[in-house]
Amino acid sequence: MAAARFKNQNTTKVFLFFLMFSTLLWVLTKFSKQYSSNVNVNLEYQNLPENTLLSNAPNSISVNYLANGFEFIYYRIKPPTVELNLNKYYKEKENNILIDRQALEIEISKDLDREVALSNASKNNIEVELDHIANKEVPILIDAEIELQNGFRQIDSIRFEPTKVIVSAPTQVLDSIDYINTEKWEARNVNKTLIKKLKLKTPKFEKTFLDLDNITASIQVKEFTQKNLKVPITLINKPDNITLMLIPEVISLMVDVDIDKFNKVSENDFEVVCDYAKRNEEDGILYAKLKSSPEHVFNVKLSEVEIDYLIFK
Repeated sequence: MAAARFKNQNTTKVFLFFLMFSTLLWVLTKFSKQYSSNVNVNLEYQNLPENTLLSNAPNSISVNYLANGFEFIYYRIKPPTVELNLNKYYKEKENNILIDRQALEIEISKDLDREVALSNASKNNIEVELDHIANKEVPILIDAEIELQNGFRQIDSIRFEPTKVIVSAPTQVLDSIDYINTEKWEARNVNKTLIKKLKLKTPKFEKTFLDLDNITASIQVKEFTQKNLKVPITLINKPDNITLMLIPEVISLMVDVDIDKFNKVSENDFEVVCDYAKRNEEDGILYAKLKSSPEHVFNVKLSEVEIDYLIFK
């Protein structure tokens, strides 16, 4: 009984072995044969003509291909890719490139290392549409929101380098671009000079490029304080035949000055005048006006503008 069971098991194993072996032979025989079938070929475009970009072009094409079954399985999983040299077919100043059926078959056959034919269901030729690219230099605009700490001031406008950028884009797009913005620069309670790299914002048009990615911007900040000065008033355009006394003869000035220049500022740096020719004769008033002041002071305020006077005969 045991011997019969052992014999049956061996028979089953032998049967399965020969079944698998014959199946394998059938698969090898079947897939080793040459077949003619259609295969999709991916297209990659190389060497575009100078100052052009792809506008529209097919990504793949179907070809009739002679190969064994294993190759067809491989190409079903990973379609072959063929590179097309567009400069080879470009005609000067044309907006598109036409590659005819014969040229396509030659290009694909060369890359796949065997003769192919375009499938009847595929295109007879390939038309590659181009966008012509132009360049334009435009100014850069800083987008900044800077808040200074109390007692500090901005010495000058925000400086940055470079101040212009070259934009490359299709002509119809380029006409609508007049400037390029930076990313927003926000700073609060600033109490020192800042230097920052700012990215440029590429316009949201397809196929638009800038020749640089960022700029370097700086803002110069200084601490300041207030200083009070007593300055004599100078009377101008007074006739020689009259004697006149100003009331007061000295005026107070309140000025903002950088701390590092505080001790360098004196009354002698300022000139306040009253013009007799522009007096208000009816009210007996002259008008005080600041005529000159040093460059490193700002926000100069006169304690009074209307000056009384007495004429002695």
